[in-house]
Amino acid sequence: MKIVKHPDRTELLKAVADRTPTVLSHLKSCAACRELFELLGAYPVAGELALTSAPSAWIDRAVELARTSAPSEVVRRLLARLSFDSWSLPAAVGVRSLATETERRLRFDTELLTFDLRAEKQSQGWDFIAQVAEKTSQASHIELRAGRTVIPVDGRGFFQWSSKRPTARLTLRVDDMLIELPEVTWKTKNRT
Repeated sequence: MKIVKHPDRTELLKAVADRTPTVLSHLKSCAACRELFELLGAYPVAGELALTSAPSAWIDRAVELARTSAPSEVVRRLLARLSFDSWSLPAAVGVRSLATETERRLRFDTELLTFDLRAEKQSQGWDFIAQVAEKTSQASHIELRAGRTVIPVDGRGFFQWSSKRPTARLTLRVDDMLIELPEVTWKTKNRT
């Protein structure tokens, strides 16, 4: 009795692509392998990604899932730009005041909002007050982080806090968006 070696699926896929002569000769005598060969030829899957064109019902379901996802699951990141820094302005000629060293105003902008920050040096540290001005719709939730500390917003829309040293890293979370503010240095010895 002669043992017949049937090609495996990988060999059949290769034969569909490049017409391997040994497999083709086997197909003449084997109806089962010939049927599988014809099926693989009719529906080419060799080297293709699975479901390159998914059924429309699956696509509709994926779109629906994206719409119903909780906003906390999807977070967009934005980087704000520093648009104003009072310490970058040259000191006025003839002004003999330490106010320029102990007070600082910063403004950060994105296409959605403006973040204003005022810092004042006190004997025990720094006092800060900040406000977010939105350029488009009203956000339902705004959170400010100074380093690892979450700063609560007061009833008038201001963030107020004090610290021994100013933080270089500030971030805002506005609904489903995380806005990173550029890192700020607080050294004054190089100012003109």
